[in-house]
Formats: sequence, structure tokens, C-alpha cells
Amino acid sequence: MKNVMFRMRKGDWMGGLSAAIITLPMSIAYGIAAFAALGPDFRPHAALIGLNAAMVGGFVSALLGGVPTQISGPKAPLTLIMTTVVAGFAADPILHDVSMGKEWIVLGVVSLCVAVGGVTQVLSGWLGMGNIVKYIPYPVVSGFMNGIAILLIWNQLPPFLGLAAQDSVTHVFLDFSPVNGLTVFIGACTLISIYASKRYFKKIPSFLTGLIVGTAAFMIISAIARPANQIAAIGDLRAVLPSPTAFLGLRHLSFDSFSAEWTLKICMYGIILGVVGSMESLMSAVAIDNIRGSRHDSKRELIGQGMGNLIASFFGSLYSAGSIPRSIANYKAGGRQKISGAICSLMILFMFLTLAPQIGKIPLSVFAAIIISVGINLFDRSTLVLLQAIRTPGRVRRDVSVSLLVNIGVAAITVSINLIWAVIVGVAISTAYFIVKMGTSVIRREYTAELICSNRVRDCRQITILNEKKKRDQCV
Repeated sequence: MKNVMFRMRKGDWMGGLSAAIITLPMSIAYGIAAFAALGPDFRPHAALIGLNAAMVGGFVSALLGGVPTQISGPKAPLTLIMTTVVAGFAADPILHDVSMGKEWIVLGVVSLCVAVGGVTQVLSGWLGMGNIVKYIPYPVVSGFMNGIAILLIWNQLPPFLGLAAQDSVTHVFLDFSPVNGLTVFIGACTLISIYASKRYFKKIPSFLTGLIVGTAAFMIISAIARPANQIAAIGDLRAVLPSPTAFLGLRHLSFDSFSAEWTLKICMYGIILGVVGSMESLMSAVAIDNIRGSRHDSKRELIGQGMGNLIASFFGSLYSAGSIPRSIANYKAGGRQKISGAICSLMILFMFLTLAPQIGKIPLSVFAAIIISVGINLFDRSTLVLLQAIRTPGRVRRDVSVSLLVNIGVAAITVSINLIWAVIVGVAISTAYFIVKMGTSVIRREYTAELICSNRVRDCRQITILNEKKKRDQCV
């Protein structure tokens, strides 16, 4: 019995470590991407905000959630929503006259959105609304993911190409400098090594391979090339423990600034974060169930995820949710209990406190390449299947056309307008789609015995007798 318990504890430690190795670079990359609108000076703290989601939110969610091997942290869809929220509040006219502390005010307001999202998830779990996710049509989810994939890749092109935040992607063709070339080379090394690792070194986390190769390429270039010191990096990243100071920046904002418009925005953004976060976590839970051969507790999982985001909001955090790749890595490495998720968060904290100055020197193009690889993997391959199936004649073609139209429409709204409207339209389409489906008849065709004979095989004598009986019945 003791040997079995030892193996389980050892497996949980190895699972937590494997998940932490994947989660650490992703959390930093997502934090920098979400708060890019606040400028390069805020970049080191943005990296810490991304880590807080994995360290604080992931720790609480692991202990209170309903999936033993679930690993929570920042996710691509939630990060893009956070990017919209940060950029929206940073550009709000109310903050134009603020001379000092604008970044900390934005952080405080965004943390309020995260807190509202956490409360939304807790209430959803308490009311037993976890099963609603299965009624969302797959074309809506697919279109949403495709739009997110396009936005992820597009938003990471500037740091991948070595451009400043205010420069457009076309600027690199007008004024291509040696720094741009070196930055692209480092990002390309990272991206190539990620896919090479997936194919040839499957036991090593691909993101870790990309991080190591990209950093090594930067160090080699720094020793050879003179302009290497101009390549953008995270900055002065200090090893500090997470502290619950996220809302302190709001003291620089007058109470009158919280108008009805701001309150409505905070509630709306928070609810959307809660809805998308719940969807991400429950989809991850279903994927883990298929591997573990078990069934998760959706009510408890939503409450645990909501409490994790609510507590993490006091520390300044991205919105977190369950992750399929990290959870699978945890399970394959031996993680079987809830403690494995908590160990993952503690490992991230330990690695950050130990390696913070070195992490701060990693070029932004490395993290941009990691996120671009995530965007490429987010593209839903079933869209290509729909494009091929549209040639099928009959009713199938009509159903495929509707699904493809919904897919492309949600993706177009995600890219052209923003993620917020994409979520709203997606929910509206889901509701309308469900009502139409429920209103149609389940009967597709009607046949009579005069048109189609029974599938039962009879000999000639029996068929003759049946035909004669049919003629007598018609005469009567």
C-alpha cells in the first residue's frame, strides 16, 4: 500500500512539473500580449500578471475544481478578450487627463472584470448551468476558434518581425533593418523547433524546445552581431512573490469616473469572460474524461474555476481556464490527483523566483513564435471537411451550407469587429439554431408498402400468395 501511495505521489509531482514547463512560457507570452496596449515599460509587470493566473488561479482551481487532473491557466481566447478589454479602457477619454498611475488604474478596472467573471462562474456552477455548453452548435464554436486563430497570428506579427507596437506590419517592407532580420531569424528558429519537436522529440514539451532553441539563437547572435542588443526583450523582471495589490490603483480614480457606462462595461466584459471561461474549462474536462474513462463534476468544476479567478483578481491576473494540452501532459506524466495541479502552480512559482532575471532577457520574438504556433494549431480542421462536403447533393448539402455559413460568419465577426460581439452573436445564433432544430419534424421521409416492399427475403411462392391477397383486399 505504501509503495502504491509513493508511486501516486511521485506521479503527481512529475505531472505537475511537466505541466509547469508548458504553462510557464505560455503564461508569460499571454500576459505580455494582453497588456501590450499599456506600453513597453509595463511589459515586465504584464509578464507577472500572466504568471499570477497560473500560480494563484491555477492553485485554487486545482484544489476546489471537479476534475482531478485539470491544469488551469491563461488561454488564447480569454487572452484575446482581455486584450480587447485592456485596450478599450486604456483608450477611454476618462483616463486622458490622468497624468500618473494610468497603467495601474487600467489594471484595477480589468481586475474588476476578472472578479465579475469569477462570480459569474461560481453562480453558473451553483445553479447547475454546466450542461448548457453542450447545446452550443459546433459551427459556432468552430468559427469562434478560427477567428481567434487569425487574430492570434496577426497580433503577434509585429513582435515576431521586430516592429514597435505603433508600427503596422507593412512597415517592415518599407524599412527593413538588420534588427528586423535578426528578430525574424530568432522567431523562425523558435517556430521551426516547436514543430520539429512535435515530430521527432515527442517526449519533450514542444514549447520548452522552442523556448530553449530561440533563447540559444539569441545568445549566439548577441555574441556575434553588434545590433543584437537592440532586439526587444521582456525587460527588468524581478523575482517577487504575488501580492494582492491589484485594486490599489483604483484609488487614483475619482468615484465619479465610475459612470453607468463604465459599470455596464465591467459587468458585460466580466460575464463574457465567465461564459467563455466556463466553455473552455468544460470542454477540457470532457477531453480529460475520455482519457481517464471517468465523468467530471461540472458543478464543482465551475465553482472551483470561478473561485480561482475571483481570488486571483486581487493579485492582478489574466482570466484562466482549464487547458487540454497541459492537463493531458499532467496525466501522461503520472498526475492522478488534484494535488498535481497545485504542484504545477508551485513549480511555476519556484521557477519564476529562481530564473526571473534570466527570463526577462528572453526576446519577445520567442514568445511571439510560441503564440503563433498556438494560433496555427487552433484552426479547426473540420472547416476543410465542410468545404469538401458542400459538393454533396440533396439535403446534406443544405445542412453543410448552413454550418459553413455560420462558421465563416462568426469567424468574420471575430476578426473584423471584436471578440465581444463574436460571443454575443455566437450565443444568439446558438439560440436560434436550437429553436429551429426543435421546431422541425424528426420525420424525414414517408413510404407505403405499395412503393417499397419489406426487406425480408421471401421465395416466389410466398410472393405470389401475398400479391393475390393484396388484389382481393383491393376489390373488397
